[in-house]
Amino acid sequence: MDVAASAGSQKFEVSKETVLKAIKAISHQRRVLQKQHANAKNDLMIPLAGSEDVINSSVVEAWNKNLVLNDDSYAERVDQYVASLGGLLDQLCAAAKEYDYTDEEVDSAMRGQSAL
Repeated sequence: MDVAASAGSQKFEVSKETVLKAIKAISHQRRVLQKQHANAKNDLMIPLAGSEDVINSSVVEAWNKNLVLNDDSYAERVDQYVASLGGLLDQLCAAAKEYDYTDEEVDSAMRGQSAL
């Protein structure tokens, strides 16, 4: 079964034998990325310590906006990628159900437990 990847323009195929393993792997990587990204966003922000220096204040403001705050920031792009992995997982879960896996088996794979 073809599964179009929401996480990019690539496409890949899963079979009955591989779909739960794909769910388990992608779900795990998504959780890791979410956790690391949440921590990194806080670390990337530079506090404006009431600096009267206009140049430093401008640089700090631009840094924070480009990396974390703007709608098109690098942090937002990572958030979008994580969301696209969620869409891919939805597609994989639907494929697993078409292969007659139970909700329990799919949920187990999502939690990172046995994927056959």
